[in-house]
Amino acid sequence: MIGEHTSETQICTVLYRDMPLRKSPDQIIHNFNKEFGDTRPSHEQSLELDSENNVGSSQMESLGLRSATKRDKEELQQFINKWFLQPGTDTEPIEFSLGCGDTIKNRNSKQSMDKLPTFEGLLGSMSKLCRKACHPDSGMKSSLIHAPYPFVIPGERFRESYYWDSYWIIKGLLKEKSHYEFCLGIVRNFAYMVQKVGMVPNGFRSYYLNRSQPPMLTCMVSELYNHSDCKMDLIAEFLHTMKQELLFWRESKRTIRLAGNVVASRYYSEWPKPRPESLSEDLHTFESYKAHLDWARIPKEERRSLQNTFFCNISAAAESGWDFSSRWLDESNTLPSIRTIRILPVDLNAILFKSERLVSGFAKEIGDIETSIQFDRFYRERRQSFVSIFWDPLKSKWRDVLLTKDCSAIAEFSRQEDYASDWVPLWCLDEDGDKETLAQAIESLRNSKINAFGGISASSIFTGQQWDWPNVWPPLQYFLAEGCWSVARIIRLGAEIQNDTDIQNAAVKAQMLGDEIKNRFLVSIRHAWDQKHTLPEKFDCEHHGGFGFGGEYECVEGFGWTTGLALHWLED
Repeated sequence: MIGEHTSETQICTVLYRDMPLRKSPDQIIHNFNKEFGDTRPSHEQSLELDSENNVGSSQMESLGLRSATKRDKEELQQFINKWFLQPGTDTEPIEFSLGCGDTIKNRNSKQSMDKLPTFEGLLGSMSKLCRKACHPDSGMKSSLIHAPYPFVIPGERFRESYYWDSYWIIKGLLKEKSHYEFCLGIVRNFAYMVQKVGMVPNGFRSYYLNRSQPPMLTCMVSELYNHSDCKMDLIAEFLHTMKQELLFWRESKRTIRLAGNVVASRYYSEWPKPRPESLSEDLHTFESYKAHLDWARIPKEERRSLQNTFFCNISAAAESGWDFSSRWLDESNTLPSIRTIRILPVDLNAILFKSERLVSGFAKEIGDIETSIQFDRFYRERRQSFVSIFWDPLKSKWRDVLLTKDCSAIAEFSRQEDYASDWVPLWCLDEDGDKETLAQAIESLRNSKINAFGGISASSIFTGQQWDWPNVWPPLQYFLAEGCWSVARIIRLGAEIQNDTDIQNAAVKAQMLGDEIKNRFLVSIRHAWDQKHTLPEKFDCEHHGGFGFGGEYECVEGFGWTTGLALHWLED
């Protein structure tokens, strides 16, 4: 893995990119030492390249190598060119059917650049992101985990399959029935990882095996189920995998049983060192963390525990998909204050509740009564947490909960700001949810600062982190819009029984808010497409079609989940 300098406006200084090897790492290290002397760097050093993968003018010194600094820059560049392949060459573009008999080669697909996006145009954009892993016997050595089936990458710097991104990619592709088998393959890739390592990793790279992402696998299977002609066979194929993944979340340190028999989960990673793909950034943040604690005054025997916890918090935040956000920080809003593993995130628990309920229903449908009863108990236990610990009656919304320092009990609600995650339960709770509570939550969302002109912002506070104000993320638009529509349906069911005019009005408000969120997203889609003929990973809530910003890297374009949600919501 080799790094490149990024824009000076970014928080980080180095962006790491995967460059596959022509030989094994040991062979290349041997060849390097043979050519340049025994100059192996420590784990805190890296080779930094410019945007064209060339050694920069000051790189020999920045390497920190004992003798390579005496070598000419061109010699090192020649070594890289000889033994390293270009980023992205460990996957291959594939042919992708648009449906209706059209097939295009994604590298050569052409779209009209003078039109706003059409369904076919967006599919053409998605086709550029379709890949398959190079065959394991190709001789190439890479960090890529070989996926058995083709997949869709997010785009640009993200050159591998990612876990929760794929849910919205599947949602979009399933608008066309001919894409069902392709989507089935994507889900089978994740099932393969559960069978191989016991969970779905963050992405299909070996360095992502230390963490997962929001557990959307069961919801992906549910989407396939809704479009399948062989529903029983589908359940039979994936039921064990869904059980295994959800038990990974429930039976590890990610789930805590609190007083009152309350069960709740958190993001957690036992990775007590910097993220390999973000080594420079994490080491820089750790130095700030040490300065904040006055490290020299801390007894040496305590330092290792503090260091391990710090890096576990960083990795757990990456597992959340919200990397990074003030959600995981204290009120100083500085990354060194990160405390992810002390937080019970309401959206994670909502997703797990929905997934456990789905598995219970799937198991019952194919006659696996034991599993159905087991997961019925799981989701009913988790439902209680939404009433007893997550719901804040003073703010009429659900909120993240902060644990005590030893993570053994609840301390308080985590932050005072609004986060889009506070309303994700609208999407996950079922018809047994209290109608008045749901109506109150809709009203608090409507009045929240995050309900902005250009879309639902990740949070109501600006910190410079990318999962805060003013960034509009497609998954959050989906959760909240679909949640509003779900509430409208649930309330209408109650209104039919109770013949209550106020409840009926609440249903209308929920439906309208969901429509507004969807329409604002599609307006941004049209503006972005008209201006740049591409779609970003995130938007700016203060400008229709404006690209989001902040965080560890510049806004990525051509993005999978943005295109997927646009396909899902765009009228045929």
